[in-house]
Amino acid sequence: MKIRLLSILLILSLCLVCFAACDSDDKKRRSKSDRDSGSDKNSETVEDAETELLSEPQAGIESDEIEGDETEEKSDPFADSESETNAGTEDETNTDGGDAAEKQYVRDGDYIYFGEWPQSIKAEGVTVTQTVDERGYYLGSDGAYYAKVEATPCASGYQFSTGAVIKESTGYAKQYYYFKVEPIRWRILTEDSMSALILCDSIIAAKPFDDYDGSYSMSNSFAESDIRAWLNDEFYNTAFSKLAQEIVITVYVDNSALGTGFTENSFACEDTWDKVFLLSFANVINPEYGFYADADVFDAARMMCASDYARATGAWIFTDGDGYGNGKWWLRSPADGYSTYVRDVTHDGTCSTDFFYDCNSKQHGIVPAIIIKLG
Repeated sequence: MKIRLLSILLILSLCLVCFAACDSDDKKRRSKSDRDSGSDKNSETVEDAETELLSEPQAGIESDEIEGDETEEKSDPFADSESETNAGTEDETNTDGGDAAEKQYVRDGDYIYFGEWPQSIKAEGVTVTQTVDERGYYLGSDGAYYAKVEATPCASGYQFSTGAVIKESTGYAKQYYYFKVEPIRWRILTEDSMSALILCDSIIAAKPFDDYDGSYSMSNSFAESDIRAWLNDEFYNTAFSKLAQEIVITVYVDNSALGTGFTENSFACEDTWDKVFLLSFANVINPEYGFYADADVFDAARMMCASDYARATGAWIFTDGDGYGNGKWWLRSPADGYSTYVRDVTHDGTCSTDFFYDCNSKQHGIVPAIIIKLG
């Protein structure tokens, strides 16, 4: 009986041991399974997070906050270098395109500095070398270029803008002066987003409208005049570099009778195509260009002062009191009834219909006008 009872207890003990072992293995299996399951869940969470990070910048592109984060995230030395390189390339491209025009001139309010021409008398402290450029100008010690000109003033006693009296050449000795080649100042008469009509703001030279050389009759026809030929050849090619010439527009110039100030004018010539031209009578009484409509008004906008260069080379100037140095300048309009007479503007800014002068006058100044492309 005792033996049977001991056997039963032994069997029960063995069962308990087996049960405990199985339970331990099951717990281990469950623990491993839980870990594996947790790892899968974490992996899935990371993948989802990565997907959100890739899509978030696109989804939040309208957000200022995300745009700021995106910019900060991309700010690295390589990105900066690439950006600077692209910016430099873009500037270079613009120079050949829209900005090319702007680089050829300097704007100062209602004025534009464009091209260059001899104007001011050389300063006393400047010496001129024998180095000459392709235009025939001499290099000065100040780095500027100078034109050497024989003095042929219209009258004795004329003064330069410095107050120095202009000495004339004589039969015994030639008098030469050097004039600084400077940017030409132009006044803007009218403009739009693409171009501007500009007028030289001074008398830059003195020349006949049409001179008699013994081989043909003089004419007040702008189309056939010496002054038109000079403006579109010597002046144009000397005053403007090849790059500057690219922004000077060839324009259709109205030479009709109405432009001369008369209803009919038998000497009105055909219209022309020009790069450089003179204003007409109608132009200088046009308020839209800044002039008084009354030709008899002393209009400061029509008054033009002669440069030192023009004074030394034959331009007539006013010498009495205020307005010293102002000159008279050609228009392109012929007078009515006179085959050699041309309309002009006087030193006091008037341009009455009674004012005209013989076309071979060497005392009249030249005030060019052009239309240029704006940058």
